[in-house]
Amino acid sequence: MPSLLRRFSLRRPRSKKDNNDTTDAAVDSSKKNNEDNSSEANEICRRPLSKRERQVQKREILKPGQKVNLSFAGCGFLGLYHLGVAQCLVTHGKRFLQENVEFFAGASAGSLVAAILSVDSTKIDKGIEVAYELARMVHRKKLGVLTPGVSLLDPLKETLHSLIPDEGYEVASKKLHISITTHRRPRRNKLISTFHDNNDLVQCLLASSYVPHLTGTEPVDFRGSKYIDGGMTDNLPILDNGLRTVTVSPFSGTQDICPEDGSSLNMHWNIKKQDFRVSAKNIRRAKHTLFPPTKRNLFKYFDKGARDARRFLKYHNLYEESNDGLEIDNSNKSGLASATLKEANMLSSHQITSQIISSGENETQNDF
Repeated sequence: MPSLLRRFSLRRPRSKKDNNDTTDAAVDSSKKNNEDNSSEANEICRRPLSKRERQVQKREILKPGQKVNLSFAGCGFLGLYHLGVAQCLVTHGKRFLQENVEFFAGASAGSLVAAILSVDSTKIDKGIEVAYELARMVHRKKLGVLTPGVSLLDPLKETLHSLIPDEGYEVASKKLHISITTHRRPRRNKLISTFHDNNDLVQCLLASSYVPHLTGTEPVDFRGSKYIDGGMTDNLPILDNGLRTVTVSPFSGTQDICPEDGSSLNMHWNIKKQDFRVSAKNIRRAKHTLFPPTKRNLFKYFDKGARDARRFLKYHNLYEESNDGLEIDNSNKSGLASATLKEANMLSSHQITSQIISSGENETQNDF
């Protein structure tokens, strides 16, 4: 009986205050749930928002002496675009490289150009020669990079050792960040920025450039582990050091230096942390990353890189006139884009770039 009475015992009626407290708690809980849902929604919508932020940042003028990172995207044989950018920056953006750029970064072919700029920018001419020679090597093979046993890393290794000066690794350890990917699954990205010696630096660059079964026969051994192309996990490294990262890519997108394709869709893919505009030209460029076009068309990529870098420097009021090289007659509206291959071969890369970027605002439009 006592237990029965306790079960049905009268309790204090709920006051109006209690009801208000309950309502407030329900409202607070609802707000919290809405905030959680909003947070989840923000997570889902973060990518298009970051794209807009990059577009806004791209329009922001660099302040005098503002420190930045300079990052080059992975792009295979389109590395000639990067070399065009690099040559233009060395020729007409010395102040930008000396006063603004604090660190360099890159993946795959982008890491090679970043290494040249950070260690010894006078070797750009040699880099251009090597790029053409590797493309020629692929053209000689019946199946190109798909030919069994073909390795682009072997000749590249010899070239890198000849390009990097003694103690070059010490300079690179202060400035260069290289994107590589672990071979063992789950594949993770690593940004390497310290190097023990020149061989250590070369092995890291080779690891970042190894595309499985295409550019070599087996993964690259780096510090006792196997690594593959850095572009497979992070194709355009953005350094987390509080500085703005100026990005370079031969693919049209939201990068600071890149082709500007007109597209009615205005849509972008995000692949391996890099934005690509949806366009027929980008699809064609993607094909040329591993299946190089003719030498003339490779030169057009170099041409386009120099022009896009020139536009970037002018936009940020960093363009410096130079008297080096040959000047183009202003009446020749097409510049070197219409030059014969024989004429292009007779000029050094430095002269080529001087002609490209001094051709004025009247630039020809091409497929690159």
